[in-house]
Amino acid sequence: MPSAPPSRVLERTPIYRMVHVDCLTTLLARDALHAPSRVPDDGLP
Repeated sequence: MPSAPPSRVLERTPIYRMVHVDCLTTLLARDALHAPSRVPDDGLP
């Protein structure tokens, strides 16, 4: 069986992140999702 051509192998895969509704306000205010060790000191919860 022949292998798939390289263009099929390198297709982009969408990645989704589930976020609790209580965290949505902070996430939208920061306009980014940060790792717990990299959260900016902006006073948001």
